[in-house]
Amino acid sequence: MVEIIVWIILYFFLSGAVLVVHYWYNLFQSREQYTRDEILDFMRIIQDQIQKLTASGDRGLNFISIFVGVVTAWILTLFGGLVSPNSSLAPDHAEAEMPNYFFQSALFLLILHLVWPSLKEMALERGGESSPIYKILQTEIPFFYGFCSALGAVNLAVWGVYHEMLFLFCFINMLICLFYVGYRLQSVEELQGPT
Repeated sequence: MVEIIVWIILYFFLSGAVLVVHYWYNLFQSREQYTRDEILDFMRIIQDQIQKLTASGDRGLNFISIFVGVVTAWILTLFGGLVSPNSSLAPDHAEAEMPNYFFQSALFLLILHLVWPSLKEMALERGGESSPIYKILQTEIPFFYGFCSALGAVNLAVWGVYHEMLFLFCFINMLICLFYVGYRLQSVEELQGPT
């Protein structure tokens, strides 16, 4: 139960932090002078950034895509625990075993990034444009936002609660996930143009 509470706190912190840093990056790139509220009004910044993230297409579908990304991160984590040998008192998904290092790594982020076009094409061929899976695959940036924020939070929560996995592994994976989200958010910014 403690791990879930820690994960929820870390998830909201990391997903908010990546939005704020992305906003600051664009603000500092576009102007040389800014007000204090433009820099420190975190609630407004996060709300504006979430609106930009979910602006294209169906907003409800974009939020569902974020949720599916979070669930996908947890499924990978729990699957890694399922195939890990039980070697300590920690839950299976938190043990310092090779399957956990593999399934909780940013490697799946790279794999998803590379196979995403093929997944979209396969979903289009099998279910057509009205397929729910195809629609989710069309909203890739919200999906990756949810997936990467959740996977980074899982990495830190597992290390923070159980101290089984290596801190550097968890921290570096979290950073890779957040940098990737920033990269994808920047691609949305470039497509939509400056506001």
